Amino acid sequence: MTDSPDITVIIPNYNGKHYLDDCLTSLTKQSYKNFEVTIIDNASSDGSLEYIKTNFPQFNVIENSHNLGFSKAVNQGARLSKATFLAILNNDTVVDSRCLEEFINFTKMFDDFGSCQSKVLLYDHKDVINTIGNEIFYLGLGWSGGYGQHEQSYNDIKEVTYCSGASLFVKRDVLQQVGYFDDEEVFMYHDDLDLGWRLLLYGYKNYFAPKSIVYHKYQYNRNNKKYYFLEVSRFVSIIKYYEFQTILLIFPVLFTLEIGIILFSIYKGWFKSKIKSYAYIFSNFGRLLEKRKRIQKSRLLPDKSILSYFTDEIKFKELDNICLRFVNPLFHIYWQVIKKVI
Repeated sequence: MTDSPDITVIIPNYNGKHYLDDCLTSLTKQSYKNFEVTIIDNASSDGSLEYIKTNFPQFNVIENSHNLGFSKAVNQGARLSKATFLAILNNDTVVDSRCLEEFINFTKMFDDFGSCQSKVLLYDHKDVINTIGNEIFYLGLGWSGGYGQHEQSYNDIKEVTYCSGASLFVKRDVLQQVGYFDDEEVFMYHDDLDLGWRLLLYGYKNYFAPKSIVYHKYQYNRNNKKYYFLEVSRFVSIIKYYEFQTILLIFPVLFTLEIGIILFSIYKGWFKSKIKSYAYIFSNFGRLLEKRKRIQKSRLLPDKSILSYFTDEIKFKELDNICLRFVNPLFHIYWQVIKKVI
């Protein structure tokens, strides 16, 4: 680590001691040396802090008195950084030895990027994709692009809709310009979607950089708390980012989706979390409108200019079921029609 690092690697941690040895050790083996590591610990009770200080004293640590969530932790590290670039990394990842070097190589070829992400592979199946860039369904859902496919299918740099927070690189000055992660509304989950959508509105591109490789100890967990945060984040982004005309046009199909999600939540036992997500949106609606006003005033591109980034069907295989196979064609037809009006 030097006095003036090119990259600050930011790792939020909450009771992740069992992940830290693999993750932090991999960072000590980087071929690129001009970087620093900042770990933000959200009041872990599993001995994470002691473990980091004992085994990785060269890394910076921010100690929070309580769990502030992923977004606020990343923002803490970003605001303290003086580096040109920020690398946001999950604590349950292991980075290839050339991960940071290949990112720097990417920045020399593509100066127009707002963010880029590594080729993220499954740790237990290292030839299988976790994500090669995430996708946004036009009603606010997001998921990992390329999930489950063979990694050799994706070796070219390409634009993506948004970059996964598992291994996300961003210019520090760009993050300052468009605004940091929305840590008021997005405690965790889809924090990366919210940022990626905003970067598009400000005219920046999001990229997949396949030579920068990260292995992710990924698990798709379904629990009531996760469903709550996902639903809150979905509505927060829709309210903030779509133009008013677009919201009016998508409202009929959005209402239809809501009925489906409510029925699904009843069937799967998280109906209370769904209702709680509505309560959050309604109780904070005034603040969301203020944020919307600021963003709509300062955005550089209209919805029409970024519609091509959105998908018109829910295609994540972890969510696949017979109901989706029935309604996806309807979602597709509706989006194709209203795109001509927006």
